Amino acid sequence: MSNGINQRQNEEKCVAMLAAQRQLYNDAKKLDWTSTVLSVLIPFLLSCILLFVSKDSPVGVISYIVSIVSMIFSFCVSGHIKNEKRMAAFIQQKFDTYVYTMPWNRRIFGDDKNVSSEIAQYSEKILSNNAEKYSLQGTTQGNGLTGGAPPVRFSM
Repeated sequence: MSNGINQRQNEEKCVAMLAAQRQLYNDAKKLDWTSTVLSVLIPFLLSCILLFVSKDSPVGVISYIVSIVSMIFSFCVSGHIKNEKRMAAFIQQKFDTYVYTMPWNRRIFGDDKNVSSEIAQYSEKILSNNAEKYSLQGTTQGNGLTGGAPPVRFSM
């Protein structure tokens, strides 16, 4: 007896959802490093420079300005990271509700919206770069307990 989960999670749109989610989290991870450099490393290095130069010198003033600008950019990058993680979680919710035929949880994710253009945009990078080695094999959810065809794992 099959409940259709295996077939639904192997559909092209579901694979695209998983690829888009993965790309969003990868992008957020890269931006997280950028945020760390902007908010920690650059101000630290500039404060070390201030140990060797006068605070009133042009280098000292520029050091203060660059530190402040770096922190402002760090806050902007942090906001972008939050938005990418939110979109990835939203796509995961769409995947789960489709594959497991669950109702949409408005309380957690708000109104359901169409994100197919975002899915196409973000999944394209992973799917086009890994077309030859992209496979669905092994297990993720259900661990083979659903019966029917072997379970599926999104792997690259």
